[in-house]
Amino acid sequence: MKTRIKSPSIFKRAQGITFSKVIFTRIAALLITAIAILAISQASKLPVTGELHEGDVSTKDIYAPFSFTYDWGMDAEKTGEAKKNALSQVYDIYTLDLDQVKELQERLRIFFDNVIILQGMKSEPAQGSYAELATILKTPPPQDAVKDITSSKDINKLRQVVSLAVGDILSQPVISEQDKKRLISEGKKAVAIRTEPGKETHESNVAGISLVATTKEELSQRIEKDSEDDTRPVKKALSELLSLQISPNLNYSEKETSLARKAAEESAKPVYIKHEIKKDEIIIFKGERATDHALAKLSAIRAISRKTDIYPFLAGFFMILFLLFFILVIYIKIFEPKTPKCNTCVLLICVLLLLITALTKVIVLSPLPTYFIPAASVSMLYALLIGNTAVFPLLIISGVIITIIAGAELNVFMVCFIGSSVAVFAIKKARHRADLIRTGLYSGLANFVYISTIGFMNALEPAVFIQDGLWGLAAGIFSAGITMVCLPILERALHLTSDIGLLELADLNHPLLKEMASKAPGTYHHSLIVGNLAEAACDAIGANSLLTRVGAYYHDIGKSAKSEYFSENQPKVSTSHDTLTPHMSSLIITNHVKDGVDSAKKYMLPVPIIDMIEQHHGTGLIYYFYQKALETEQEEETVKEEGFRYPGPKPQTKESAVILLADSVEAASRALSEPTPARLEELVRRIVNNKFIDGQLDECELTLKDINIITKSFLKVLVGIYHARVEYPR
Repeated sequence: MKTRIKSPSIFKRAQGITFSKVIFTRIAALLITAIAILAISQASKLPVTGELHEGDVSTKDIYAPFSFTYDWGMDAEKTGEAKKNALSQVYDIYTLDLDQVKELQERLRIFFDNVIILQGMKSEPAQGSYAELATILKTPPPQDAVKDITSSKDINKLRQVVSLAVGDILSQPVISEQDKKRLISEGKKAVAIRTEPGKETHESNVAGISLVATTKEELSQRIEKDSEDDTRPVKKALSELLSLQISPNLNYSEKETSLARKAAEESAKPVYIKHEIKKDEIIIFKGERATDHALAKLSAIRAISRKTDIYPFLAGFFMILFLLFFILVIYIKIFEPKTPKCNTCVLLICVLLLLITALTKVIVLSPLPTYFIPAASVSMLYALLIGNTAVFPLLIISGVIITIIAGAELNVFMVCFIGSSVAVFAIKKARHRADLIRTGLYSGLANFVYISTIGFMNALEPAVFIQDGLWGLAAGIFSAGITMVCLPILERALHLTSDIGLLELADLNHPLLKEMASKAPGTYHHSLIVGNLAEAACDAIGANSLLTRVGAYYHDIGKSAKSEYFSENQPKVSTSHDTLTPHMSSLIITNHVKDGVDSAKKYMLPVPIIDMIEQHHGTGLIYYFYQKALETEQEEETVKEEGFRYPGPKPQTKESAVILLADSVEAASRALSEPTPARLEELVRRIVNNKFIDGQLDECELTLKDINIITKSFLKVLVGIYHARVEYPR
């Protein structure tokens, strides 16, 4: 029977937080998680039956839970009318060419400049001058008209009249007679006009768009009105000149019009025929392939269920979550009262449940089958980061959540439970990434076997259940991938450790270990030996040997800051403490614990490693300097033992206690002049007994049996280190 030294409940340990506050925090975290799960489950759509896709074989008879109507089968006549109506709303698109106006105004400017030059000539211009002047315009007017214009009394005013008239009248849309007749014949009352490429169009009534002839007449009237001072021949000649320059400035864009019509036609939603379904009417028979018609019925059932049953569903789902979380808390309280890092454990559970809920919802909304949900990733991550403590209640909770969101199918729950259970067994002591892939493969194979067996029992076609089984196999591998991605993130975010993360910290090229090897080589070598001693002892008593070895590597990193004050780094001929008082020396020695914790936090080492650094001396007495103080102080009562003890705390776990013992044993063994097995055994037992008597092991869970096993394990390793060697001739 095991005799425990001392084992205070973790729920009552004083950490500046009251018991009630801790419980409230955990309940609040679980409540927030439940609300978040409900919110995620309502994203987009909520299945009320198992998801089927076209061509899938139904594993059960599905009946209508209520009477309803649904749309299926396109109504060709009404759909055609809808498209026709959409096309009627599309106007022909024309582009207004304003460059014509700019070009005409520029030619007229040059024309009048030359007219002024001709008027300024003293002699009568040659007949050819009028012909040359006419060619400036795009459509040359008769020479007589040009000659009449040059006889204007006030050519500058005439030029201004023409410029304003052209700018005002020809900037308005002008359409050809042929286009206007076509639009009227097609019954189109408006067109869309675009003034510049890339800009929005504006509607314009066809009746209000001017023809070329109308524009010519309007321009002539404008010239007649605004140039009253000129003679009739001048006005007539100018009207004739301008009428020759007018052409349609609206250009029909056939390409843009076609694209607009195509878009309108595609936007017209098809009209479906309405069908009526009575309550309890069969939707699809067991073993029947799902058709698009059956899927339309199922889709209608889901849509109606979301509208009518959402609040009862949410209330029921919340009560299920409440009961499951309550059972989980009670399970941990009764069966796993020594669960380490309980608050972090609850937080990890919340994160994992939210993760699997989100993944489940994404897969349910996608074309992928529900068998592809990576349920095993929850148990894999939890087992790696916490251990097998409470993992089975957790995988049951995650399985229930997946089942409800994915359609309340028993087969879905069983696949989740079996695959996750196999993953828990297979991932034990996983220390490499390849172990995760192997675990995922084992989980997937378990899924494949179960799905295939159920398909065979239900007399489904082999091609059907083998395909589903392969999806289950893929889910196991997918779970391994999710675990690989999330593991380092959760380790860093929640300050947890896995064996894989510990192996990365065990790399001797870590900056902290390289610094210690450079600045404190004696301490570095000491830490490696302590790691070997502690690992062997933990293997013997069933503790976490890998965590202990890594903790031993880092337990003395605080000595790197002032390595010269520690004996293993000092030359034998001198010591840095010779000029210091015992109190100052004791302060420097104890301060390496604080320095080590600070360095560990700076490099974001996991919390268990930081705890080992902080606890590896417990509240032990620095006996050498205490005795020295007693010898040097005149008044013995002024020397208080508390001033020469480490600040603690004492080791809280088996692993920290083993490091404390291994650290003292390794340091003391170096001082033995003749390390024979008998002397080593006497040394180890004396040191372990002293630590026990001093109360340094009071707060961990080591038993007397464990202490005896640890002692024998230390002795075995030390005898191997200090074995006798043959003296070679020199």
